[in-house]
Amino acid sequence: MAFNMKYSGGTPFYFKGEDPTEVVDSSGGSNIDPKKLKYKTTKTTTDLGGNKIDTAGTATAIIPGDKPKTFAEVGVDPEEGRAYWAANPDKYEEYKNSLKDKEVTVTRERDYSNKKKTYPNPFKGRRQYKGIVLDELATQNDNLESETIANIFKAADDKDGFQAYLTEHGYKRTKEKDKKNQSEELGDYKYTVSE
Repeated sequence: MAFNMKYSGGTPFYFKGEDPTEVVDSSGGSNIDPKKLKYKTTKTTTDLGGNKIDTAGTATAIIPGDKPKTFAEVGVDPEEGRAYWAANPDKYEEYKNSLKDKEVTVTRERDYSNKKKTYPNPFKGRRQYKGIVLDELATQNDNLESETIANIFKAADDKDGFQAYLTEHGYKRTKEKDKKNQSEELGDYKYTVSE
C-alpha cells in the first residue's frame, strides 16, 4: 500500500518509539502531523549560498490499530455475530488485522531548482551565425542563458555584434559572474506513506 498524502491531519500515525502525545495535532485528536516526525535525511542539495538543504528523508511510524468493539457496541446479537465470523473466516482475519498496529515508512520529498536567468535569443530561426553552425537548441528557443549567448558571439569573433545585442536590450557587460543571473526555488514537502 502506497499513497501520496498532502498534510491534512487525516491519517492517524505516530513516530515509532516516541510518545504519541508529543506529536498529536493541535485539535487534540489522534491525527498526527507528519511535519513533526523525526526524519533521516536521504538526499541533500546545495543552494546558491553554499548551504546544504534537505530534499528527501524517511521516518518510521506506527498507525494504531482499530479499537476492538463488542457485539453489543455494533448492535449485533452475539450468537449471530459468532455465526457470521465462523461462516466468513476471511472477514474475521481482516477484522483481526485491523486491530493490529501497522508499521509504515513515511517519505518526504521536495523539489529544489537552481535556474540561471535567461535572455532573449538573438539567434532564433537561424541555422548559422557568421559562419558558425548553431546548435538546434540555440535556433529554436525563445530565450537562452547569458553564457550561451556570449559563447556564440565569442565563437563567431563578433564583439561588435555582442555589444549591439547588449545595447539593444539595455544590458551591461560585467566581468564578474553575477548571482543575480541565477534564481532558486524550494518546494513544499510531499509526504508518501507506505507499508
